[in-house]
Amino acid sequence: GKLGETAFSLEATSAPLPRLLQATGAVTVSARGAVAGVALSAEGTLGVDSLAAPFDLALTARGDALALARAFAGASAGTPLPVDLSARVSRAQASYAVKALRGRVVECSVAGDLTLSGQPRPLLGGTLTIGQLDLRQLPLAAPGSVPGTSARPQAARAPAPPAHRSIPPSAS
Repeated sequence: GKLGETAFSLEATSAPLPRLLQATGAVTVSARGAVAGVALSAEGTLGVDSLAAPFDLALTARGDALALARAFAGASAGTPLPVDLSARVSRAQASYAVKALRGRVVECSVAGDLTLSGQPRPLLGGTLTIGQLDLRQLPLAAPGSVPGTSARPQAARAPAPPAHRSIPPSAS
């Protein structure tokens, strides 16, 4: 199909509609889609009892993370923000979890396990490890806005060796 001038595809499977309308608890779902240079997939279970129902999904995202925003804004193609990420995302009661987050954003490795609990107040915990991120590679920064860069194009430089930093979970 098309969203305005932007082509998209969507393929999803679950229980037949009559069974979904009568379902309680969780149903198994599988969905794959592509729009504006981004491929997304989700597989797992979704609670159908309420908007606050539990879910457990294996998610992937691959492509240019900014392409969709550009397409809806009517902006011309720009410098891509390449992503290749996967994670298992779940919700139970008032808590969310991102487990086995793995992949790359631009040329930076990303890995971790995170939790967000909302009771009695929001608390983010977990471990997130990212490789060395070169801000000059991000399309979000205007030339010259990152220290050490200029508005003039520079010759390509060899990538820096990977350096990893880990944010340890805080003691509760």
